[in-house]
Amino acid sequence: MSNLFHAVCVFIFLSLSTVSFTQTSSWALHLNVNEVYPTKNSDLTFYPVLWHDAGNSNILVGGFGAGVSLEQPLSEKFSLITQLNLQRSRFRDNPTILTDENGSRLGAISGINTSYSANLFTLPYLNPLDGDKLSLGIGVGLRALLSSITSYGESFVNGNLTELKFNRRAAAPVIVYLPLRVSYKLNRLQFIVGFDYDISNASRLPGVKEKYLTLQSGISYTLNQSKEEDD
Repeated sequence: MSNLFHAVCVFIFLSLSTVSFTQTSSWALHLNVNEVYPTKNSDLTFYPVLWHDAGNSNILVGGFGAGVSLEQPLSEKFSLITQLNLQRSRFRDNPTILTDENGSRLGAISGINTSYSANLFTLPYLNPLDGDKLSLGIGVGLRALLSSITSYGESFVNGNLTELKFNRRAAAPVIVYLPLRVSYKLNRLQFIVGFDYDISNASRLPGVKEKYLTLQSGISYTLNQSKEEDD
């Protein structure tokens, strides 16, 4: 993991070092939603982006994020994207057995994990068609975990109704992942879909394999671009 982490850091650093901040460089703001699908642990399941809890008549919101990107054209068909996102993601964590104050089992319940992370990735974009409307790319990224808390709802503790929240200390603090993006540009707006797949293990517990496939969907707005692109 250490060698892989260092290799990705060097790759991102070299990508940034090639950027020249000229009039052809463009900055963009991003908004996105995401769904996390655990792939190595059958006890973990996905949490939808938007869900209605009929039992409590609540609207539950899953993952979302925002970020900023810099695009540097390399040729007529290629450009280099470097992007930084702040992201919230959710999934259903390992089930646990709840007991009452007397130790009697109340049943099993799955927790809802909410994680916040900073994501930095770089990828080359290919524009396969004339007009630069459609782009696709694959690269490498780093995800730094800022917070990871699992909630198992509410239960009585010493006679008081208490929300059962726990820090997920088993989560790896930094994950190397593979970002893939497909985008379609309409003037300054860009519609983006893709996924992030973890390359390194998302758990730091020995013998535990844990990886995630994160589906991404979003929109971006370019802050500066040439008059030719505006037209």
